Amino acid sequence: MQQTVVKASEVQTCSSSATSLFLRLSSTNQEVKFKCGPGLQLRAKPKNDEMLWGNAACTKEVDASSLTFTPPTSISKSESGYSLKVKSDALLKTPFTVYFLCDPTSSSGGDSGSKQVIGSGSSTTCLIQVSVFSQNPTPVPDANKCKDGQVALAITSTTKSVTFGCNERATLEPRLFEHVFIEEQSQSGRAAATLEEKEVVLQALVPNSSLVENAADTTPTTVGYTLSCPNLPSSAQTFFYKCVPPNPPSVGSGRTGTPQGCKVLISVEKRPDSDATATPAPSGGEQGIVLSSSFMIVSMSFAAMVAGNGFSAICF
Repeated sequence: MQQTVVKASEVQTCSSSATSLFLRLSSTNQEVKFKCGPGLQLRAKPKNDEMLWGNAACTKEVDASSLTFTPPTSISKSESGYSLKVKSDALLKTPFTVYFLCDPTSSSGGDSGSKQVIGSGSSTTCLIQVSVFSQNPTPVPDANKCKDGQVALAITSTTKSVTFGCNERATLEPRLFEHVFIEEQSQSGRAAATLEEKEVVLQALVPNSSLVENAADTTPTTVGYTLSCPNLPSSAQTFFYKCVPPNPPSVGSGRTGTPQGCKVLISVEKRPDSDATATPAPSGGEQGIVLSSSFMIVSMSFAAMVAGNGFSAICF
């Protein structure tokens, strides 16, 4: 999949109207700059200088020692923005993702502070997702490249992950790596049952799963995606991504040469021990043996009681 890479000198704005901003750091694009739009301010990063937020909620820390985060000076804040850059070709062996969040400006003003701010103006936040590529590309198997139509892939207890890619210039959706699409029956009152597309949280389906973006070959703008599921779910799950071309042709337009969208269908098998239950009930023959043994024990106990207590036991 190819997308335009933002130049390091360009400051990207995360505004409440956009809701999200997606950036990349790679061997050829070693710095990104961004700022929060009007009425928003950046949420404080972790106190440890070598850590950044590793999830969209900004509650999970991730090792970002290979990166340098530089806030703007108070004078040039509106022009220069925040800077996130790679430390002298210090890309890691595995790709990862970091997040920043622009919250509504607090009533007290000031910068991001040490806690989440409570907005007094706009109620909409803006999320910044930054893909950090690794030193080496992650090749996408040709069979896993989604071109026209659909490609079906599976994650099993043996594989635990899968790598896939989109057609040239197509964009993967959902753009937020923590989300996926599912299909569920429509809740409308129509007689005929129909399936509707719904965007949901990936980890709600498969705990501890994650999607990362990385270069797919030596061309930095050609990327692939690796979905990892170290912990399989208790029940099998099916969801999908979409590879959306920049200008999908309209129905009946008769246009040719424009790639169609493609669906990446992912199935994740349930964990092998998910069928484990309590000790099974004994079979008919075994049950008869158990009942017979119990009857013999009761009879022997009753005989011993009679021998020890005489007529009192018999009269009882």
